[in-house]
Amino acid sequence: METMITLAGKEDEEELFQYLGKDNPWTVFFYGDYHTFGIDSKIAKFYIARTNGEISFVYLFYRNTLVSFYSQDEDYPLGAAEAFLSGKKVSVLSGKESLVSRLLPVLPGKSLQSCYLAVLESTPAMDRNLPSGMSLRELATEEDFRKLDKLVDSIEEFAASREASRKPYSQYLVEKKGGCHFLGVFSDDGRLLATASSSADNDVSAMVVSVCTDKDFRGKGLATFAIRKLAEIEFSSGKKYLALFYDNPEAGKIYRKAGFLEIGKYAMIH
Repeated sequence: METMITLAGKEDEEELFQYLGKDNPWTVFFYGDYHTFGIDSKIAKFYIARTNGEISFVYLFYRNTLVSFYSQDEDYPLGAAEAFLSGKKVSVLSGKESLVSRLLPVLPGKSLQSCYLAVLESTPAMDRNLPSGMSLRELATEEDFRKLDKLVDSIEEFAASREASRKPYSQYLVEKKGGCHFLGVFSDDGRLLATASSSADNDVSAMVVSVCTDKDFRGKGLATFAIRKLAEIEFSSGKKYLALFYDNPEAGKIYRKAGFLEIGKYAMIH
């Protein structure tokens, strides 16, 4: 069987997104980046592999080094997928664990980090109020995003993938203009205490990312407040579901309490 891999263009849009399925949580990054950047962007590039004329797998390259992989078939043409990655500078490769784990041997020096993919289909209820002296609002300025970076940098669980996913402050503002939301719980003196943000926003779904709380303020439900407000905003705009990844059991308890349900194992190779 011969597999040909080509850069997707306008003529491929309908076929590509019939294959990906815009309601498919496993392809949320594909559809989100398409919705934000379009099919001809230099920021997000979509590559289609066809075997005997039919799509067998797809790659998404975000800023050339952050790579997502998807196939409907667990038994996709591995040799072709490996050959395409060879020689490319890949900082992170992500996707359904059963699919991307097979590509680990072609990425020397990298390791696989496994996590759960969970989805939420309605706004979770809240049973408490924010403590006195705190408020919740959207991050809006470069200074706000500096505080976000500082908080995320302080979270030990994020250390392994932090450098690969770091972005300039200007990119936060671009994503905000593109429909992403960044929620923060602040103290009255302006300290960012907890946060929850969205990524890959589109007309159907969004990813929930950067959920964390300052270690000195944990156990107060602050991140849950941020998640709830984020969900309220997203679902009011017509989203069908929100998705997130986690590998920390304590974080899993928070997400399940908020209504997220696990649907399977996701993986990042970095």
